[in-house]
Amino acid sequence: MSPAFSRGPGARRARRRRRVRGAAAVTLLLLAAACTERSITSPNEGSAPGSGTPTVEITIPADSMMVWRDTTYTGFATPGNVAFWIGANTDSLESRPLLRIAAIPDTLTIDSLAFVADTFRDAQLRLTYDTTDIVIPAGGTTFKAYVLNRSYDASQATWDRAADGQPWDSAGGDLGPLLATLTLKPLGSDSVVNDTITGDSELPPDSLLKAWRASGGGHGIIVVPQDAGTRVRFVRAVLASNFDAVHGDSVRKLYQYFPASGQTFIYSPSPPAPSPSELRVGGVPAGRGYFEFLPPDSVEGYRLRGAQISRAELAFQPLGAPAAPFRLERAVRARLTALAADFFQLGPKTPVAGWASAPTFSMDPDSLATGTPVRLDVTTLLRNWAGTPADSTPETIRLGLELLPDGQTLGYWSFGGVAASAGARPRLRLLVTPPVPFTVP
Repeated sequence: MSPAFSRGPGARRARRRRRVRGAAAVTLLLLAAACTERSITSPNEGSAPGSGTPTVEITIPADSMMVWRDTTYTGFATPGNVAFWIGANTDSLESRPLLRIAAIPDTLTIDSLAFVADTFRDAQLRLTYDTTDIVIPAGGTTFKAYVLNRSYDASQATWDRAADGQPWDSAGGDLGPLLATLTLKPLGSDSVVNDTITGDSELPPDSLLKAWRASGGGHGIIVVPQDAGTRVRFVRAVLASNFDAVHGDSVRKLYQYFPASGQTFIYSPSPPAPSPSELRVGGVPAGRGYFEFLPPDSVEGYRLRGAQISRAELAFQPLGAPAAPFRLERAVRARLTALAADFFQLGPKTPVAGWASAPTFSMDPDSLATGTPVRLDVTTLLRNWAGTPADSTPETIRLGLELLPDGQTLGYWSFGGVAASAGARPRLRLLVTPPVPFTVP
């Protein structure tokens, strides 16, 4: 943006390019009083100290700061600790949920008596899905749940390995006996009455559940989508069972849900590593864009240290949409957060500082795809910086961009960092009134 000037009555506008530290262009907008009457606070407005002091709008690109460093760290949320699990069979993504049923009771207290969970007469796997994030073929889709032949570690499992140093015999999980078949009809069909699909156990329920109870869920369960064009986001998994609870000669017939544990999902392909020129926000593993900066003390003769900061904002330019399947799939909330230490030294473990007024913002994939910048209010931070004594060395301002909370989506979006092309770099915009030099007559 070119600088525009407006001064006094009969304002005139001119365009010219300025440079910060002999480098990138800045934008200056001078706003002076346009009054035709003399101020009631001064008998001679033209001779009053500070009269005619302009308000200046300045835009400083990241590469024109005294300091600007940025990077992306990932891993803040992983498939094993997010609140969803994706089952997908599409051209761009294969994904399979993993889970265990371990919370199967030995005994239950009924009327102050200890009953033994004795005979499990049936078992039904129940998977609840997010009705706002579902793509299935026109005729519906089917999932098959298998008992795994190899145990997995929820924090380490991937498409190629069950745990660190333990590859699957076949990529995508080692399938054992078929446990259940679950069918998802098209939304709105007569057979759809809720957001849960079910499948009855095809294995003997009593011996199966007792084995899982004794072994903490055994090797686990893998859910495999069968039909091309399927992508479903699951949010809850339980095993339901009718069983007999026995105390002496007393038998109670009970029906209970046994919640899943150890949930994760394995998928292919893996997301690409962030490039040095991007600040990635979101995804699984979740990414955060970290950056630090220090504005220049002055710009083209206008002092910023000691100036009155009326408004300050950081503008981040969204880059192009990530390739499928990693394009952000829904609008999510994100925030700008303060960092309490040098993230280039501490990396992802850098502590986050409390910031009660930290700005939040929406990351809407449709808006981001149009290239609409994200603008974040940092007025308080820049006022604090401008207020530091002129003979002191101010600390750099360290901030991060992150989802609120991390791990909401498989997809992500990236913004340009300081190494991006000139039009995609972050920018600091300031509306300031420079300090007024007072001279003693």
